[in-house]
Amino acid sequence: MKRFYLILFIICLWSLAAYCNLVKVTLKSGTTIVGNMKALNPGGNIVLQVAGQEIILPMDDVSSLEEQQAVSSSNTNQNSDGKLQYGEYQITDNNPYPNTVKIVIGDQELTMILVRGGWFNMGYDGRHSLSYDSEPVHRVNLSSYYISANYISEGAFNTVLNNKKTKDSTKPIKISQKNSYQLRDFFKAQSNYRLPTEAEWEYAALMPNASAIFKPNESKEWCSDIFGEFSSLEQTNPTGPPTGNSFVFRCYYIDNKKWKRYSYDSGFIRIAINAEKMVKLHSNTH
Repeated sequence: MKRFYLILFIICLWSLAAYCNLVKVTLKSGTTIVGNMKALNPGGNIVLQVAGQEIILPMDDVSSLEEQQAVSSSNTNQNSDGKLQYGEYQITDNNPYPNTVKIVIGDQELTMILVRGGWFNMGYDGRHSLSYDSEPVHRVNLSSYYISANYISEGAFNTVLNNKKTKDSTKPIKISQKNSYQLRDFFKAQSNYRLPTEAEWEYAALMPNASAIFKPNESKEWCSDIFGEFSSLEQTNPTGPPTGNSFVFRCYYIDNKKWKRYSYDSGFIRIAINAEKMVKLHSNTH
């Protein structure tokens, strides 16, 4: 009888592999993972693509496998000209990361908020950016990451760089483009963290929990990308053009329904870190 159920389970797996792409895998540990099925060997493992990365799961660890209905770039979700519809996104990473992590940078405690990996349509759609420098809309796949809900303070920045403290050390520090070397030195000294990429910044601004990260104001924020035109091609964890004259600054201004895009300016600093790296780093400190 056990052999019969094993054969039935294998047949179901092969059926899913043949007729669907996005699946939810439930492990015996209770963890669920959603991703695109790339390969299936019933006697060996399942290969999923999650946020642009391949994950190999041993069949011995799998409890169940289910087809998932997802918003995607299939013909049913495309405009008549074949372009992706605006404003869509899909979370694909269900790994058991903590929703928030507290860290200390210099003398400042920061709350790092999880942004689960997935895909979204990045670029101008009348809401996210200004049209003259944010086209074309293109699909971006991102791995899970954490982004700080706070700006780096003057006190934390100066502590890391061993600079003289300012009178109001709790005030967020603002770095200009011409002083970008200070930013480089800060992240060299604080090597576990980095600036968010522009794609990470915009994806976080689209999420339901965006209000826990951003506040509606006109404060410009640093991104790690060099400012440049968008590509029409699908991208995974993009980092921007290799060269250019300015970094990207973004602004979360909810009253105008726009997440503005700037170059040649100055801005405040958020930090980011890949989710897997954060979990490893956090576990090593406890």
